[in-house]
Amino acid sequence: MRNMRYTRGVVKKETSPEEYWASIEREIGEPIRAYVLARLPLVSESGRSGLMGSAPDWGLAFITDTTLYIDRSSTPNWFQRLVQRNQGPGDQEREVIAISAMSRVVVPRQKQGIARFLAGPEIQVDIHYRGGSTPLRILLDRRGPTDAGFIAKLEEIAARLDAP
Repeated sequence: MRNMRYTRGVVKKETSPEEYWASIEREIGEPIRAYVLARLPLVSESGRSGLMGSAPDWGLAFITDTTLYIDRSSTPNWFQRLVQRNQGPGDQEREVIAISAMSRVVVPRQKQGIARFLAGPEIQVDIHYRGGSTPLRILLDRRGPTDAGFIAKLEEIAARLDAP
C-alpha cells in the first residue's frame, strides 16, 4: 500500500522525488536534464552580497535542453518543498531563464593538488543573461548527490557560450 497522509481534511498520497520530477516535466513540457537544491543569495548592483546581507533563499534549480528554472522557497528541506507543492504554491516563485538568453556562465574550475583539499566544497556560479541587471548567483556543493550533474550541464552551456 502507498504511504498516505491526512492534510486539511483530505487524504493525499506521498509524493516521491520521481513522481515530483515527472509532474514538473509534464507541467513544463520537456524532460529535465539535471536538478539540484541550491542556495540563491541576492546579488547587489555591485556584484557582492556582503556578509551582513540577508540569508540566501533556497531553490530547486533544474535544466532542460532549452531553459533553466529556479523554484524559490524559504525552506532548504526537500521533503517540505514536496509537501508545499502539494498544498499549493504558497511562498514559491518560479524564475525562468532561456538558455538562448544566457550571455555568460561562470563556473569556477575545480582546484588541483593540495589546494583541492584546502578548498571548501561550495562553489559560486554566476549566470549572466539578457534582461537581467545582475547575474543569477547559485551556490552549489560539489559533493552533493545531484550537484555534479547540474554543474556538468552548466559547464556545457558555458563552453557553448565561450566557443567562437
